[in-house]
Amino acid sequence: MPQITVSDEIYERVVAFKPLVESVLEVSLENDAYFELLLRLAPDYLMTEFFGGADARALLGLLQHVGQAHPQLYSMIAQVLEEDEDRAMEAQKRVQVRQRLGFHAPDS
Repeated sequence: MPQITVSDEIYERVVAFKPLVESVLEVSLENDAYFELLLRLAPDYLMTEFFGGADARALLGLLQHVGQAHPQLYSMIAQVLEEDEDRAMEAQKRVQVRQRLGFHAPDS
């Protein structure tokens, strides 16, 4: 297992925070599991901080830029849409997009 080094100050602060996390989550965690939990949550937290207040145009521009540089993004987005339709894109929005592109429901 890879190891990381943190300052004593950070280590003590994170360990001191552990009882609060355990109390809120109502679980008891071994230190390794606790640190893994914090590290697993950190990227999502930072992404929310970075982009949570961004407007839709800015986010769309970012996705377009990343898609141009890394086309595999498109299949990744498609996979997310297939796995979690409700969260990723509202059904009504899908209908609107299909209609704008000239695809209509079979009964219309």
